[in-house]
Amino acid sequence: MATTTTKIVRYKVKKKKLSKLKTALVAFVEDIKKNESGIVHYEVFQEKDDPTILVHVMTFKDKKAETAHAKSVHVQKWVKTLSSVCKEKPDFTDLKLVESIKGSEPSSDASIVQEPQQ
Repeated sequence: MATTTTKIVRYKVKKKKLSKLKTALVAFVEDIKKNESGIVHYEVFQEKDDPTILVHVMTFKDKKAETAHAKSVHVQKWVKTLSSVCKEKPDFTDLKLVESIKGSEPSSDASIVQEPQQ
């Protein structure tokens, strides 16, 4: 039986580059939706207290899907985009599931970064 893999990626964007990143992010997530059947879950969050910090949460159906994601053309393009807008290298963390409640799905626009509410 294949085991899913989950990881998070956290990075800080230069404030003046946030708009450019968000435009590229919408296209990147759309490319993932269109091209990757091995993605079980993919969401992007923006920290409320510091909107220049973004976190991607992704779950792959197996290690093969994770490897395919990392080698994909759209991820390679995304890496170049990040290198031009980030203050430092993104931080990748592999996660191990301890407990879960499955049920309601997030809203359809949950994968698109929203402007912070004032």
